[in-house]
Amino acid sequence: MGSKRNVIVFLVDDCGREYYSCYDQTSYNPPAPSARVDPLTSHWANQWGEAAQDQSTFDYPPTPWLDFAAKHGLLLERMNVAAMCSPTRCSLLTGRNNQEHTIGNAIQGSDELAFGYVGQTIYQLMEAQHSRHARIHVGKWHCSNSYRHSIDGMPLGRRNSERSFQTPVQDGRATYFDGAVLNFGLEVPGYEFAVGGQHHERYVRARHDGESGEFHIEQLETHSLVDETEAAIEALARVRAKGQPFLMNVWFHAVHTPNDWEAMGGAELSRQGFHGYGEADPGDDARRIAAFTQSVDTACQRIYDALTPTERDDTMIVFLSDNGSTATMLDSAANPSLPPAGRAGNPYDRMHSKRSPWQGGIGAACVILGPDVANPGGGRKPRVWSGLCGVEDLFHQVARWTGVNATAAPGTDVEVLQRALDDSSPDGRRAYTQRAFKNGFHDDIFSEAQGGAMRFVSQQNANGWKLLWIRAGRFPKGDVTWEWQLYAMHRDPLEARNRFPAKQSDETIQQRYDVLSGEARVQFNELYGSLRDANLIPPGMALVLS
Repeated sequence: MGSKRNVIVFLVDDCGREYYSCYDQTSYNPPAPSARVDPLTSHWANQWGEAAQDQSTFDYPPTPWLDFAAKHGLLLERMNVAAMCSPTRCSLLTGRNNQEHTIGNAIQGSDELAFGYVGQTIYQLMEAQHSRHARIHVGKWHCSNSYRHSIDGMPLGRRNSERSFQTPVQDGRATYFDGAVLNFGLEVPGYEFAVGGQHHERYVRARHDGESGEFHIEQLETHSLVDETEAAIEALARVRAKGQPFLMNVWFHAVHTPNDWEAMGGAELSRQGFHGYGEADPGDDARRIAAFTQSVDTACQRIYDALTPTERDDTMIVFLSDNGSTATMLDSAANPSLPPAGRAGNPYDRMHSKRSPWQGGIGAACVILGPDVANPGGGRKPRVWSGLCGVEDLFHQVARWTGVNATAAPGTDVEVLQRALDDSSPDGRRAYTQRAFKNGFHDDIFSEAQGGAMRFVSQQNANGWKLLWIRAGRFPKGDVTWEWQLYAMHRDPLEARNRFPAKQSDETIQQRYDVLSGEARVQFNELYGSLRDANLIPPGMALVLS
């Protein structure tokens, strides 16, 4: 690896890997599912996104910049993130699993859902270690919330506050922040702002200048994606004038499922040259979402073009999605001639999406471009790396690029992505655990009284097997059961066949295990053992392994 690098991390919202043509390998595959072979990664054939595309006539949105980045860089096939937005963002900032950084759900607007991590974010580490790197955060934050404050005497209500807008600067220690802290659709009394709306042309922006210390909150009438792109380009010019290296996180609000063409600002994006789908509403979700997907790609292109040739030679760029697509997006990608996704006759399961522990919810698109990628694709096709990894690993790689000394969490393999970049080994993590839970996490992760409300744990290993336990039922009221599920993802990329269906209510759960045989039993034992060692086996689901 060379000297300390500049780093840009593009984080895109709610757009799963099945929307990106650089992940498409269906053209290499014969039509029979059992005969599919992926020549790029023969030992890890046909991941979730490619299998989904086999069931679809959906046309990929044009993403020429990401295609360029993949073909000249490194494509990670088994990058995993949280199933929802906020936990992924907090993991990217801290290098910790959501159980440690305390955010296990999307921040929805409660003073009790503060970012309770007691360690330091990547920005704070850089500050504490007197890094020369500028710390720039553009776009979405969505990592914390607090509401007991006001601006100039105007109460901001439960969902937004001056305190939460200042968090990226004061708590996160970004020297320069430009963006909306929380998600769209959060009410701010005094502003014309609809609760629940995903309106991308009117939003509340916080802006902080690290040099002057000035801090402003304002409502903008421009398009958020256009503004985020311009803010990133302005930030590059600012640090270039000062001769500083930089870490810049550009966390786009898009592609988050748009309600309608007007709300997503489709016509304005077209006038600004961000997509080629025209100013008129195309009339269907698939084309609306495709327009936003292409627009984010255009934003990446414009920011990339703003780098000087010298800066490009010294900048590592990461493109990452924060979770899988929503069920609406998956429905849009399904073949219109088939029944709706998830119905009989259509194997494309819309429930395997954002908020779920299946790969459609946690399998992220991830491409890395830059001078530290050994043996890049060279413009012909991506160099594909199939090692198992997670968003926490990306934190440690960013720290390495910027020269930051970051302490690893227990069980973290901080060298995972360095091996990928060096092209020195096909091996990733031995196993990767992902959790989702109701915020308010406490010692007893299974106790509703303690606020744990664990919803699921997903444990997968390097061999391509995954064990899930899922909390079924409504809470805080209603019957609750735990359910085991086991999948061989390398042979069943749609996760359609549960190899070990067993529920807490089953009197024969041990008997079900006792008849489990062959490879499924071996893999179950390994995955279950890892969860047991981490004290993640819920009451009533314990088994005696043999």
